[in-house]
Formats: sequence, C-alpha cells, structure tokens
Amino acid sequence: MDISVLGVSRPSASGRQVVQFRTDFGSATACWFGDATVLPGEYSVEFDIGREDLSWGRDVRPAETQAPGVRESGDQIVLRGLLELAADGHVSLRLGYSLSLLGVVDSVPAVADRTWVELVVDSADVTLYPYDS
Repeated sequence: MDISVLGVSRPSASGRQVVQFRTDFGSATACWFGDATVLPGEYSVEFDIGREDLSWGRDVRPAETQAPGVRESGDQIVLRGLLELAADGHVSLRLGYSLSLLGVVDSVPAVADRTWVELVVDSADVTLYPYDS
C-alpha cells in the first residue's frame, strides 16, 4: 500500500520507530520496521498485524460502511476492508489493492467471505514494512 509518512515519534517500548501516516483511505499511527532513519515522505508498505489471537466479533466485525478505511480510535487502529477467507482457514483483509494476511481468526462465519469488516487492534500491534515498488 502506498502511504505518506507525516511524522516520526520516539521509539516505542519495543524499541521500534513509531510513525504517523496517511493513506488514500485515512490516517493512523503504527510501528515502523525498516531503516531507523525513516523520514517523512512517500513509501510503499505492507501492513503486518502482530496478533495471533484475533476473534470474530471482538477484533474483526462487520462494518457499517462499505469502503476501505484507516483510522485511529484512542490507542487502537481500525482497518476497514474486504475479508477474504482461504480454504485452509487463513483470513486476509483487502484494503484497496493491498492484501494483509491476518492468519486464522476464531469463529469467522463462512458467509463473511468477501464482506466489509473492521479490524480493531492496538496501534502497537500494527507494523509497517517498507518495500521497493
């Protein structure tokens, strides 16, 4: 996903840089994995959700709005996108053209495949991995 890094904060408790960023779908704050000298500017990144205990109804739930979105809610980040279920039980979230693997989400009903959902996790659980596009 293409983002604009707007600012860089001091490292988090885990020692990772924290960046404020903007996408075509909204803005939020997340951890940065890459060059420690990240500067404000344009980057292509992959979102990584560092949680393995995601659950339907708690962390992933149906969205009221049917459009991609990125926003903050207190210390949490809300990612809204299309849920995609794989035959092997893995779940992905599509934000525009970007696809983020969520792993296995407990109790996702099969009818949720290709529906709009919101993923709500602590901002510290979201890491942006830059790559060359």
